Amino acid sequence: MKSFLAVAVFIGAVLAALAFYKDQVALFANSEGFKPSLLQKVMTGGLLAIAVTSLGLFVFALDTVERDYKAFLAHNRAGSAPPPTNDQQSTRARTEAAYQARGFSQSSDDIGDEDGPALWIGPVSPDTSGIYRRQGALVYEDGHATQFSVAVIYAHDVWSLGDELNVDRAGSRKPVSVRTAINRPIIRELVQANDYVLTIGLASSAARDQDRNDLLAHARAWNLGIAVLKLKLKEPTRIIGISRGHAMAAPSYAALEPRQRAVVLVGVNASRDVSLRDVIDAAAAIIMVDGVDLKQYSTSARFRALRETDDYLRVNQIAAGSPTGQGWVLPAVPQRGR
Repeated sequence: MKSFLAVAVFIGAVLAALAFYKDQVALFANSEGFKPSLLQKVMTGGLLAIAVTSLGLFVFALDTVERDYKAFLAHNRAGSAPPPTNDQQSTRARTEAAYQARGFSQSSDDIGDEDGPALWIGPVSPDTSGIYRRQGALVYEDGHATQFSVAVIYAHDVWSLGDELNVDRAGSRKPVSVRTAINRPIIRELVQANDYVLTIGLASSAARDQDRNDLLAHARAWNLGIAVLKLKLKEPTRIIGISRGHAMAAPSYAALEPRQRAVVLVGVNASRDVSLRDVIDAAAAIIMVDGVDLKQYSTSARFRALRETDDYLRVNQIAAGSPTGQGWVLPAVPQRGR
């Protein structure tokens, strides 16, 4: 309505100006043979076009300010929203009961903010070939849930010390590529069964140069995602690299140090918008492997979703990702046939 009034006022002002300068305007159609020069025609028409364009931009700018203000008010109202209704509470109770029936148990770990979701932890899957697997679910106040699965390759294949492309394989004299390390049915199943896959980059406490150690973790997060991409297990926009940096303390036993360089993947079912911060906190809570404590690493950095043309990167080519809070929400994925 305000935009319409502004346009009407402008048109009225133009008509008033034309009426006031009607004699000058009439010279453009003079019957006595006088013709304004081309420059005068261009200047007059151009200035009129600029005025119209300027008004359009002015109205557009004001409209965007108004829309942003309404969004600001809506955000503030959401932040001070009343407690969940009885319907929401009953929906949450039904969701939690369904997970309990599947053998999940509620964790006492706090996830996210004070009013964050409840964490439900599934039973540990049989440890096959040194891979720790477990499911978890984050149940929110409105009853919606984010379900996720973790896979930690910690026993036979861990990142080679100081290497961002290869892993040490137990019983082998030479390291193998990270692509080879994850090319196994269990990992394929986890990646393909979920909407997103988070590739977690870790570095151990062994190196003295902590800055390089963090970059090493960044490169491992990126290259693990590239390995998933090269194996065609997931479309590139659904592969998200998360670096946790280096372990901030040595393990209780020196023999556990290689586990701080475990290869970690997290599959996420996005039936609702996904808070990556919540998922990472929850994954840290359900990974119970000696030597692997995601809570005790130096940072959290997220990399952009991959593209088909992306490739492996070395430490000196990697750039730090976005810290927690910047773009750490993934959009929900329409659920088909589930």
